[in-house]
Amino acid sequence: MTEIRPAPRSWPRRLGLLLLTTVLGGAAYAWVHHERAAREQVAQLARDVQRLEAENAGTARIALQDKTGLAALATRFAALEDKTAALADTVQGGRLRVQAAAAELLLTAAAERVQIGRDPQAAARLLDLADRRLAAAADARLSPVRQAIAAERVALLAVPVADREGAALLLAALIQRSPQWPLQTDPLSPPSAAPSAPPASAAGQDWVSRAFAAARRALSGVFSLRRDDRRLRGVLGPEQESLLRQLLALKLEGARLALLRADSVSFRDLCLTAGALLAQDYRAADAGVAAARAELERLSRIELNPPLPETGRALALLRDGPEAR
Repeated sequence: MTEIRPAPRSWPRRLGLLLLTTVLGGAAYAWVHHERAAREQVAQLARDVQRLEAENAGTARIALQDKTGLAALATRFAALEDKTAALADTVQGGRLRVQAAAAELLLTAAAERVQIGRDPQAAARLLDLADRRLAAAADARLSPVRQAIAAERVALLAVPVADREGAALLLAALIQRSPQWPLQTDPLSPPSAAPSAPPASAAGQDWVSRAFAAARRALSGVFSLRRDDRRLRGVLGPEQESLLRQLLALKLEGARLALLRADSVSFRDLCLTAGALLAQDYRAADAGVAAARAELERLSRIELNPPLPETGRALALLRDGPEAR
């Protein structure tokens, strides 16, 4: 049998075919490998997308929760602000009521000092304390009350104030020195004789008439009886002098008591009476007596109870004010 052998020139073709097959196989393998890697990357990207979506959803839920929490927190803050404002109003109202109550007590005491004690200076001081209480409240609604308080204070401070303490000390000094003042001890001057009627002319008179007229003139030189209303001085004994001094001391003591009781009428009357006793029973030329009379005259002009202004409007306004509601 005859063997058929290929022509010797066909081996390059075969080699080329082999190389082509190898290249195509490598390319197919590379494409498959690249396709597999691409699929894996796509799958990985898909997983990453899902993970990112899940994270985004979680973030959205967290954001929603945070938004809800912020809204709740804002609501709580608003409620807290309302409570704080209400608490501030309560505190402010409580402070206003406390200050108004204290001011009302002070205004009531001031009215009593005016109406009962008749002490305008003490009442003005109480009004000043009440005004300070209302100023501490820092409420503009109390301005009318403070204006009324200011008007009442000005009116009370304008009232003249008598120096009762000084007058009482002066009366005590007069009482202490009264035993040293001299009484009027000068004797009475004899009354002047009435001018005698001129002797009648002897002409036209008989001897009986002339004898009667001569006898009358003779007897008129022996004694005479006349009325004299002048006070006897210089004939007082120690008991009478002590009585006069005690009477003056009683008048002065009574004046001091009337001064302490603020009894203007009795005080004036007793001062004038004591001055009259000094003028009547004591030596007017003595310096101490003269000075005492002048002081008693000055004291009698002191007004112990001057007219006082009306008060109480500020108290009425405060009781009808906003703190009373």
